[in-house]
Amino acid sequence: MSDYNNPANIEHGQGYAGELDDEKGNPKLYAGRFVQFENKIMGTRALFRDVKSKVKQFDGDIAQMISKFAPDFENPTNNYVEYVQVRVGKEKIETAEDLRFAVMGIIEFENGLNSPRTGEYLDKDALDTAQKLAEISLPRNISYEEALKRIIKPTKVASK
Repeated sequence: MSDYNNPANIEHGQGYAGELDDEKGNPKLYAGRFVQFENKIMGTRALFRDVKSKVKQFDGDIAQMISKFAPDFENPTNNYVEYVQVRVGKEKIETAEDLRFAVMGIIEFENGLNSPRTGEYLDKDALDTAQKLAEISLPRNISYEEALKRIIKPTKVASK
């Protein structure tokens, strides 16, 4: 089960946008190693970025990616791999849609298929926003509101 707006227990050290700091300016951690995010969308954005980096590293091979992401000593890795492969519908991530299904599968596996938390992470609008934000590079210390401004273009008002 994941909490702290971190849908898949992303560990400290990667510097994702939306990570929170404590009052001393150090990363806010739970269980000694997992980062906390400003909100669920920023945590899900980090998961999209993390999975995307593993797609490149392992040429989309889900078994290799999940084995790195969720090693045997902490997780039922074989079950995890099978679950994500079924969710994606194949053994490799090749498209943005595959990436989305992989992220959804990871969130479901980590948080429980029918948990309220999973429902919050997988809300269509929240997931869409997280995926759009994941397409751009953002600094660690950017707020969610500032990040949104980078993907939402102001509409032009017609002049008379």
